[in-house]
Amino acid sequence: MLTRSLGTGKLAKERLIVLVITFFSYMCFHASRIPPSITKGVLHPHSESAGSLGSYNPRTNPGWLPFSQDLVPDVVAKSGYVVSNSDICQLDRAGKFSCTKIKHGKADGAKDWCSRYVSEDGKFCLKVDDQPDGKYAKQDCGTANASTCWVIYGIRANLTKEERKRFCTTEKDNNNNDENAFNSLSTKKTAVDGCVLYVQAGGYHLPAEVDSDTVAWHSVQAKYGKPPDIIPAVTDGKVLLGSLMTVYLLFYAFGMFAAGHIADNVSLRLFLSIGLLGSGILIAGIGFAKILDQHNLLYFYVIYGVQGLFQSIGWPTVVAIMGNWFQGDTRGFIMTVWNSHTSVGNMVGKALSSYALSIPGGDTLNQGNNWPATFFACAILISTMSVFVFCFLKESPSDAGITLEDYENDNSNNNTTTSLLTEPLDKGIDNNNNKIKSNEVGYGSVSLVEETNDAAAAAAENKEATGILRALAIPGVIEFALSLFFCKFVAYTFIYWLPYYLGHIGFPAETAGYLSIFFDLGGIPGGIMAGVISDRLGTRGIVIFVYLALTIPALYTYREITEALGPSGVWLHVVLMLLLGALVNGPYALITTAVSADLGQHKSLKGSKALMATVAGIIDGTGSVGAAAQGLVIGWLSSSCQGWNAVFGALGFCSACSAICLARMLWADFEPKKITLYKVVVISVIVLLIGAAIYNGYGIIEDCGVQDAQCLGS
Repeated sequence: MLTRSLGTGKLAKERLIVLVITFFSYMCFHASRIPPSITKGVLHPHSESAGSLGSYNPRTNPGWLPFSQDLVPDVVAKSGYVVSNSDICQLDRAGKFSCTKIKHGKADGAKDWCSRYVSEDGKFCLKVDDQPDGKYAKQDCGTANASTCWVIYGIRANLTKEERKRFCTTEKDNNNNDENAFNSLSTKKTAVDGCVLYVQAGGYHLPAEVDSDTVAWHSVQAKYGKPPDIIPAVTDGKVLLGSLMTVYLLFYAFGMFAAGHIADNVSLRLFLSIGLLGSGILIAGIGFAKILDQHNLLYFYVIYGVQGLFQSIGWPTVVAIMGNWFQGDTRGFIMTVWNSHTSVGNMVGKALSSYALSIPGGDTLNQGNNWPATFFACAILISTMSVFVFCFLKESPSDAGITLEDYENDNSNNNTTTSLLTEPLDKGIDNNNNKIKSNEVGYGSVSLVEETNDAAAAAAENKEATGILRALAIPGVIEFALSLFFCKFVAYTFIYWLPYYLGHIGFPAETAGYLSIFFDLGGIPGGIMAGVISDRLGTRGIVIFVYLALTIPALYTYREITEALGPSGVWLHVVLMLLLGALVNGPYALITTAVSADLGQHKSLKGSKALMATVAGIIDGTGSVGAAAQGLVIGWLSSSCQGWNAVFGALGFCSACSAICLARMLWADFEPKKITLYKVVVISVIVLLIGAAIYNGYGIIEDCGVQDAQCLGS
């Protein structure tokens, strides 16, 4: 099949060169996007209370401000805490918890930190309960092994009589054998006067983050309900890191719409070279933040935003170049094989970044957290590729001296058609009786056509319509664009957050980077298989639909098993990531390659100039808006809303919505007034997907809202 796609002779040789150069070009684009995902766990380490190799340490693993500000004890002491999502609504309404007791740093390099925070209404306190000899540890902390713990308790003197009755333990209560309570606290000789509501074992400088799976809050009595979210008032570093990706991808999406239109009208070789070189310079600028001691968030926003514009040049340009060289009914195969540059680029970027992370850099850049080196390494890679593109890339067959006779002979020998969505050429005349140029060769019949005077006049009259609006009018463009919006939300969540999630469950940052490669490795056969199957079936939509439907149970299985495994069972982690990578990347690869190429030469264009790059820009640009949304959304969900369970709920919701967006196109394929097994199965799956979207959406709302609006003690 590959030989059939490449052709023979000089054409085959030139096609192979173009295939290789464009493959490595976009591979470099993807590799250069990886450092932010690998360095998340270094710029914002996991909380000190996690007790893992990637945990915050003021001396050896301090993170980088402003992204680590919610982990720095003296910063949090100044900002205080917010308690939300509590079943005790008095606690929800208590206001911000401000520091009332400062302690000086220890010998390990910690600065001043706060051991007690009091709510704005003066009724509740968040503090470290530090019994020196641990004598009352079991009563106060819930475990005999902990001499210190963080507690939330009511300040007896400031509570109403009814509130004391509900929130403070009596001696009578101490005789109860409540399995849901931690041996019901004593009113005698305790540091918190018997009004403890929630406890968290461990006396670290700060309580554990909301998303911690290893250290969690527990309710002292079942009637207090699910523990609330205890969040620093200062913006969580995960939200700031997510916002960087949102800024980058918003500029990328905006640039994608413009770049697609520009690419149809300029030198593709020069345009692609500029995109590669500009991206390299800006990526290096992020690494220079360490050298310049730059902590201003605006600096990072500007660098990421402008970088997004340069990165947006890559995709519509390489799709247009590939469209100039490859045609026929093997497009799904050749384009999805070629599109493995996405997964290969991610793998190269993760391997290169993980290796650079381990290079000792002096100062606080110890082995395993040298984050500037990851950006410098990828900047060198993509900048070098710009030179190769400028010197060796031929953007169309005519630039390589390929004649129409060579092109027609190749088509005849391989018995290929021009496109899945257009009719084949016939004796030098297209379907509109327009003459074929003898000195131009492009993608299919469209760019080989020399319009007659009437056709040229019509094209001039409708010049505006042949741009973005004409592309939007092509059947399927809007549906696939919306589907890709949700699909890229899921795919980019794994691209930018999977290493951090692996660090969250206990893997060191360097190991998490290497391990996450298997997700992208699974995406290669997943994408190729999707392309081959769609070629055989002669349709793309149902293949994408099935992949998306299977992704939902795969996401649930992955979360449940990896949460239970933690950093153990590495090979099971690998198998699950391979499977999930295949399912997530399959639809993403097919929509952004074969579907975009097909729609760019849809039969509704009737021989007009192909809108290959414009369609690619619209579809991938819309998808990039979804990718941009995941930055802030995942950052917010993982730092509140019960943490990573809400994150995977959002991924399930988006997978369901992505499949539902294709329902109208699948419905159009049904034979009217005829019931078939295929029709019944597809409709049943659509109903299940709607149910899955509602279920996951409701779960997110429940996790992020007040679980019980009833006020205990009112």
